Amino acid sequence: MHKTSIEDLRAALAIDEHALEEACAQHADLFYRVSKHLENEISIRDGMKEQLEDLEAKAYIDICAEAEEAETKVTVGEIQARIRLHPEVKRVRDRLLQFKESARQWTALKEAYTQRSYMLKILGELYVSNYYSDVSVGAHVGNAQADRAKRMMQQERVRRR
Repeated sequence: MHKTSIEDLRAALAIDEHALEEACAQHADLFYRVSKHLENEISIRDGMKEQLEDLEAKAYIDICAEAEEAETKVTVGEIQARIRLHPEVKRVRDRLLQFKESARQWTALKEAYTQRSYMLKILGELYVSNYYSDVSVGAHVGNAQADRAKRMMQQERVRRR
């Protein structure tokens, strides 16, 4: 799987009703790419959460040790405030927020691809029923006219590619 940006995958959401075969053929691969990107973002986000918790625990121990060494009393609220303002904790928390936002964007894109699959199904059904034909092909139309209408639709699809 080659890397594809979120912008490229967003752009690929569009469906050309005259190129349904191509859209259907590509959909599974595109959905897989989005899913793999989302899986990666969630994994990184979860790792960052663990890193932040570890860093906060270390900062807590360090702050308590400093207070004990200086023979000063600190309240739980003071310790929590110092942890929150610790530069390394702030840096990791900011990175975690970035990965959370990225995971939300990839989740939304995956949902859009899920909806795209439903739309491809509906558009395929419309194609089979000749919805996109300039000529309405019904029971009263002969086979020659139906074949001509299908050829015209095929030519239009080829022309639009």
